[in-house]
Amino acid sequence: MKILLTDDCPSIIRCVKMLCKVWGYDIDVAGNGIEGVAMFEQNHFEYDVCLMDINMPFMDGLQATRTIRRVIKEPYTPILCLSGDEYMAIEAAKAGMDGFIYKPFNIKEFQRNLLVYSAKITKIHKINNKIVFTKEKPVDKAESMEAVKYKEQDLEILEIAGQEKAQRFLTHPNTQNHMSHKLIGEDKELYEFLDFAPGRQTIVHLYKHNLLATRRFVNPEEFEKRKIAAFEELKRYTTVCDAKKKEDTLQ
Repeated sequence: MKILLTDDCPSIIRCVKMLCKVWGYDIDVAGNGIEGVAMFEQNHFEYDVCLMDINMPFMDGLQATRTIRRVIKEPYTPILCLSGDEYMAIEAAKAGMDGFIYKPFNIKEFQRNLLVYSAKITKIHKINNKIVFTKEKPVDKAESMEAVKYKEQDLEILEIAGQEKAQRFLTHPNTQNHMSHKLIGEDKELYEFLDFAPGRQTIVHLYKHNLLATRRFVNPEEFEKRKIAAFEELKRYTTVCDAKKKEDTLQ
C-alpha cells in the first residue's frame, strides 16, 4: 500500500510514518495543501489512499481536495480527512473527501480505515492465452464506494473478462489466491467459487480455456453449507501461486 499524507503537524507525521513502517506501507508526506496537490497530480496512479489534514498553511485541506477532484478524474483515489474537529466531517464530504478519521485516532481503527478505503477490483483476463490477475483502482467515486462497502463486509469485487462482456461477482478476498493455485498451480480446467452478490447467491463455474463463467442457483441451505466449507478452505490461501514456475503468468 502507498499513502500520501498531507499534514503540517510534526507529531502526526512522525506517528503515521512510524505506523506505516511497522505495517510495511510506503508513504509520501506533503506539508501543506499546495504540496499535496502537486504530489497527488504527479503520483496519483501510485497512491492507494490520501490522508488530508484541514488546517494547513498556504492551502487548506478542503481547497486541496476540491482541486484534486477537479483535476484528477480517474483512477479514483479515496481521500480521508484527518481532523480533531468532528464538525468538519460535513464540510470534508462536501469538498470531495470519502471518510473522516478523528485525531487523536485509535491505531486499530486507523489501519482498518486504510485497508477498507484502499479496496480495489480484482480483474481476470487473458493475454497471449495466459491468465493474468490484476488489482485495479476504482474508476470513479461510485465504484470506490461500492468496493469499500463490500470490503467492510470482508468481501471483494471480482471481474472476469471472458469471450463476451465482462462479468462481476462478489467473492471471498482469498478467492483470487485459491483460483491461481487451482488454475495455474494445479493446471485445473474448471474452477468453482461462490458469488455472494445480494439476491444472487450462486455457485459459479469458471472454465479456464475461455474464461466463461456460468451460474447455478441453489437453495439457501445448500449455499450456506458450501459457504462454511469454502471459508475453511479459502482461509489457508493467503498468497497467490508463484506463476513464474508455471506456463501461465500471474501479475
